[in-house]
Amino acid sequence: MAEPVRGIDFANLPVPDEGILVTLFITVRKVARFLDFYSGVLGGTVVMDESPCIVKLSNSWIIMNPGGPPTPDKPDISVVDHQRSNTTSMFMNLRGAAMPQLDALLAEQSASAAHA
Repeated sequence: MAEPVRGIDFANLPVPDEGILVTLFITVRKVARFLDFYSGVLGGTVVMDESPCIVKLSNSWIIMNPGGPPTPDKPDISVVDHQRSNTTSMFMNLRGAAMPQLDALLAEQSASAAHA
């Protein structure tokens, strides 16, 4: 397993200069077990070891946390480890470098939605 890092290892945070970066958030019961898998087995770099745990894997972040209650921006959603109910245990974010084509498309989509 890679050596855990206290605080944030900013040099290893994958920030894209071009293209897209994938961030996968996984809610897990045993963070240390998943940290060992993503760093020890798959060879990721530990960027933060807890609260949340972040592992850099190629041009992606794998974020692992035990979850929590609803937040002000999502008052109807709890992030919990996998259960059979209307909760979520994982989500994915896509982050991109400056992409003028994407900016133009998003502006067009927003304008269309405003007039609908």
